[in-house]
Amino acid sequence: KKFSKDSNATKGPFDYLLHNNQVTLKQLKDFDERARKQKTTITSLLMTEARISKDEIGLSLEKYFQIPFMSFDPNIHLPTELCQNLNTAYLKKQGWIPISGNQEEAIILIDNPSDYSRIMEMERVLDVDKIILRIGLIDDIYQYINSLTETSEEHLLDDLIDQLTIDESNIVEEHKEESINDHAIVQLVNQVITDAYNANASDI
Repeated sequence: KKFSKDSNATKGPFDYLLHNNQVTLKQLKDFDERARKQKTTITSLLMTEARISKDEIGLSLEKYFQIPFMSFDPNIHLPTELCQNLNTAYLKKQGWIPISGNQEEAIILIDNPSDYSRIMEMERVLDVDKIILRIGLIDDIYQYINSLTETSEEHLLDDLIDQLTIDESNIVEEHKEESINDHAIVQLVNQVITDAYNANASDI
């Protein structure tokens, strides 16, 4: 896939921030070096140390990649059809997640839309007719992936609760039947004793 960049496109993912004096080139180089050593991301350091908002970073990425930016939205429900066969460890390694769509058209959030090898991989794995890319921060992508795991666990818990409820209902029903049977036996024994007494029987 190729990206057609307009006249407003920048030459680097953080050029917009540089041009607006929100960060210096020296800071960027320092963040890049530290991110590699500390196993974090430049965007994380830009937010925590340079105090640049996620929206501003997203706008900078948009201008470079020419693709709309998306941050994490807890109200978005990931598409079951596209996610059900995807391993979460695999998705974290790949750095992308289906956000919406189906087998005909899928919207995918990825941290680097220029990584063609990963795009080819997602096309192979998802086997959809059309892929639409959105740029996102890797931390947000991980949040979506984690929410996918939590949803699966919730479904498992719901199934377990349903099963326990069914089992409990069966136990209660069986207990009722046992109580009814016990009551009938007691009545029968009492009747036998009463009849024997009335008949002056010496043995029961």
